[in-house]
Amino acid sequence: MKANQAQGRRKTIRAVCSGASEVSFEKDGRYFRGKICDISLNHFSCMFYEGELPLYSRVQGMMLVIDGVHIQTNAVLLIQRELGEDGVLNVFVFNKNDGSLGLDGDNFIKVSEKVYQLISNKTEEMLHRMFVTAGKELEESRAAEKLKQQAIQSAKDRAEKIAKNEQGGSED
Repeated sequence: MKANQAQGRRKTIRAVCSGASEVSFEKDGRYFRGKICDISLNHFSCMFYEGELPLYSRVQGMMLVIDGVHIQTNAVLLIQRELGEDGVLNVFVFNKNDGSLGLDGDNFIKVSEKVYQLISNKTEEMLHRMFVTAGKELEESRAAEKLKQQAIQSAKDRAEKIAKNEQGGSED
């Protein structure tokens, strides 16, 4: 994907998650649960079902379920973006157990594979839709060409008939 510049301006590619992706954790005696919106190897974004967390909160042992893949990791709430009636989008950056940024070994592999799978699936769906649309457009184009050829042939037939009638009428 890097060779095809699929990542845009981002350092790492992110994948949009399905509704089956969730985050849950406990912080300061409160339980948080939310829908994961997207994920990359550096961060993920989510919307909590209820409650808000203070900006720059460090969360230990959060559980992420990304389309069936379970990981337990640490993260820091880095950005909160107000989305009006939809709520607040929370962007977390992953932290390794040693405090550095990113995911630890096994989690890195799991998330990497899941991001690849999600992007591949979305790309395949998009290509399939485009293929089906192109097929329909080709069928319509062929049908239009067939109608055009039939109209041309009909016009030729009428012209020949008129010509024969005119030739037949002048002989009388």
